[in-house]
Amino acid sequence: MNAIRPNAPRSARGFTLIELLVVIAIIAILAGMLLPALAKAKERSLRVSCASNLKQVGVGVFMYAGDNDDKLPPNRVSATSGSLWYPYEVGRQTGQNWTQGPHNLGSLWATKVIPDGQTFYCPSSKRLPGEFRYDAYAKIGPWPLGADPADPLWTQLGVSSGNVRAGYFYLPQSLIKDVDAAGNPLPYARITLRRVSGVDYNFLRMAEVNAGKSMGTDLVYSSAPKSQPHRDGVAGLNGLFADGHVNYQSQRKVPQAWASPYNDWSALTPVGIRTIMDMWEP
Repeated sequence: MNAIRPNAPRSARGFTLIELLVVIAIIAILAGMLLPALAKAKERSLRVSCASNLKQVGVGVFMYAGDNDDKLPPNRVSATSGSLWYPYEVGRQTGQNWTQGPHNLGSLWATKVIPDGQTFYCPSSKRLPGEFRYDAYAKIGPWPLGADPADPLWTQLGVSSGNVRAGYFYLPQSLIKDVDAAGNPLPYARITLRRVSGVDYNFLRMAEVNAGKSMGTDLVYSSAPKSQPHRDGVAGLNGLFADGHVNYQSQRKVPQAWASPYNDWSALTPVGIRTIMDMWEP
């Protein structure tokens, strides 16, 4: 007669299929809750690193002015028509020789005020077009003259003319507003261009700059959400102000910069970009 064995302890039986499925479902729910939070934390970390870069740029501008009779780095810019992208230019080169510049933020590199070119690019730049990324100009040699002419980027993304572009927009704003033909003030700062070696520059001294307005920002490339340098639920970017502080500008905070007629930044004229730059809040 066989002896009756007592029931085996529950721990010896392992999990049932239903219990395993419940555990997997709980893990999936927790992952779904945690991953967005982790992504947001990573984005905020990149935004903080970006703000640090811009603060270094601000210090560099002050140092440059201190060494150059209060003059800011020469700002290549179009006043009313022409290229939107001039304020991004570090300079233009052919065969690793400068043909124009360095100017804009490139002046800080050329004078060794900021010797590391990576400071001029947002850490979130991997989502931006290649021509606004550091590695595009450090492929076959040191930045900024290390672009590879055989790289498709050199011809496909508009850098075939030898443009070397930073990832930050540089546009210091005068204390004086521009005016229309009737003398009425316009919603953007005056730009007075002077041509030097065939290039038009806006020259300003620190005393002429509006400290309450931005003088540099993340890439103002496109208002499309996927093209924004930073996203915290909505689009946004960091702005460097002329007193040296950096403040985050979001679509919630400055909705007019993303609303019509400014809802497609890449299609704006220089006047439109100047108007948006006047909107950022300190």
